[in-house]
Amino acid sequence: ALLSTAVEQSPAPVVITDIDGSIRYANPKFEQMSGYERGEVLGENPRMFKSGATPEKVYAELWQTVLQGKEWYGEFENKRRNGEPYYVEAQIAPMVNGSGKIVSLIALQQDVTEKRLLQKQLEKLATTDGLTGIYNRVTFLHNFEREVIRAERYGQPLTVLAFDLDHFKHINDRYGHHAGDEVLIQFSRAIQSGLRDSD
Repeated sequence: ALLSTAVEQSPAPVVITDIDGSIRYANPKFEQMSGYERGEVLGENPRMFKSGATPEKVYAELWQTVLQGKEWYGEFENKRRNGEPYYVEAQIAPMVNGSGKIVSLIALQQDVTEKRLLQKQLEKLATTDGLTGIYNRVTFLHNFEREVIRAERYGQPLTVLAFDLDHFKHINDRYGHHAGDEVLIQFSRAIQSGLRDSD
């Protein structure tokens, strides 16, 4: 009774499934995190939470690990009941009966959405120009070096285009830096609209 009360009142989301993946238990913290009520998930497979962003190899590795009787640690991008994506760090362990046979799986989870979104925001700030949203100088030079190495390795041609905005200083001086910024933004958008993903 004490153990079941502890799991029920755990500050961490907890889910227990049978060996086939059907959900047998979800605690209140999981309901709060996912937006689903317990009755909606019991008997369902956790794949109902998939957002489609987590690579299938992650799930394959998970099953391979737990079916060997080992604990698995990893991360998923799931979706809440309202369709909103969220990130979960999970620790999934097999539960065995008296004869050592795996009968169910227990998953302890942690919502790390805010941490992941902040990480993505910081990565964007570190790699892109704050005004135009295009790669900054450091990222450009890194990618340029990688492309030069690839072109040399495979004997492929490499083209670099450099643009010069005529009279740009005149625009800044006459109309102000706000107008100059707008020119850079619009110029960047015009260039991006003509690029392929491989460019």
